[in-house]
This record gives sequence, C-alpha cells and structure tokens, in this order.
Amino acid sequence: MARANALVTKTRQALFDHRPTNMAEAARKGEFMASCRTFIEWDDFDQVQLINALTPGGGGQGL
Repeated sequence: MARANALVTKTRQALFDHRPTNMAEAARKGEFMASCRTFIEWDDFDQVQLINALTPGGGGQGL
C-alpha cells in the first residue's frame, strides 16, 4: 500500500509540475484533473500550486 501511495503522490506532483503551453492545453489538463479522484478527494494541495499548474507559460511568468 505504501508503494501505491508513493506512486500516486509522484504522479500527482508530475501533473502539478507540468505547465501547459496554451489555453487549450490548460483546459484539457483542468478537465483531467477534475475528473481524477486523486485530485478531488485530497484536500491538502496548495491553491497557488494548482493555479500555477493550470497557467500557460510557466505559472504566470511573462504574463
């Protein structure tokens, strides 16, 4: 069980770390994240991290 939790945490972090390149990709990413139970059931994510994860262009840099 610990290994599965570690893999879920690693995958979740990878999704947060990936930055969309445009608004269409951000929309698809947001739809996927909203449909994934891992994101809906966990209340411990940082809201700023979520906003950055869905902001095209590296989390608001250069906007």
